[in-house]
Amino acid sequence: MNSNADFDDLLTELRELRDAAQATGGEPELLVLRRVHGMTPERWRAFRQRFPNSRWGALPLNDSAVTQALSSLMDKTSDLCPDACPPLRASDHVLARMLCSELFRAQMERDLQRLQRSGGQLSLICMDLTDEARAGARCTHIMVQLADMAAQSLDACDTLGALPERGIALMLPGIGPLRAKALAMRLRERHLQESRAEDTCGFAVLSLAQPARITVKDLLERIPPLLDRARARTDSVHFEAVNTTGQPDTLVQSQEKRFLFFGGA
Repeated sequence: MNSNADFDDLLTELRELRDAAQATGGEPELLVLRRVHGMTPERWRAFRQRFPNSRWGALPLNDSAVTQALSSLMDKTSDLCPDACPPLRASDHVLARMLCSELFRAQMERDLQRLQRSGGQLSLICMDLTDEARAGARCTHIMVQLADMAAQSLDACDTLGALPERGIALMLPGIGPLRAKALAMRLRERHLQESRAEDTCGFAVLSLAQPARITVKDLLERIPPLLDRARARTDSVHFEAVNTTGQPDTLVQSQEKRFLFFGGA
C-alpha cells in the first residue's frame, strides 16, 4: 500500500472515531496512534494546510527513547484490544492496493519498452461504469467488486491500475487478443452474476503486438473513446487492436540469414 492510500485510510478511520464520539458524547478523550509509512514532514505540512482546523499531530519515528516506546506500544496494540480491529476482507481495500494512474502509466511505459525490445504481445482489459451506475448509491461497491474480480485474475507479471480519466484496467503482457477477450468475457459474466444487472459496466479489450510503434500518450488517448463505445454497448466485450507497422524486429534479419545459411551475399 502506498503512502497516499495509507493516508486516505487514516482519514476514514479518524473521521469514524470522531463521528462515534460526537454521537455518544461525554466519552473520555483518547490519544490515537497510527504509523504512516512513507510520510515525510513536507507531505504532513501539505495535509495540515488542507485541513487547518484539525487537531492531529505527527511525531517522527526516530531513535529517541520516546518514539521507540511509542513504536513498541503500537506493535502491541493487537494484544491490548484484539477485538477492536477485526481483520478486513481482502476486497475491502482492493482499490487502495491498485496502482494510481501515475504509477500505472509508468508501468505501462515499461511494458511497452519491453514489448519493443523483446517482441511479443500486450493486452489491456479496460472496465468502467456507465453514467447511470456511476451516479447510483452502489457505485463504490461495484467498483470494488470489479477491481476484486480483476485482482483475482492477476498473474505475477500482470498489473491492475487506475486509468487517468476514469475506469480501471488490467494490463496483461504476453497475452494476445484471443486470451484477453476470453478473460474479459469471463469477468463480464461473473460481474453480471454478482451484480444481477446488465448495464452497469462496459468492458473493452485493447490489444497490440510488436512492432506496434505507439507511445504511452497515444495508447492512453485510445482508451477513453474505446470505453465510451463499451459503455454504450454493455451486451458484449468491445475489442480493438492496434495495427502493427512494418516487420517484427528479430535477432537475425533476412539478409543476415541468407549469409549465415547459404554463404556469400
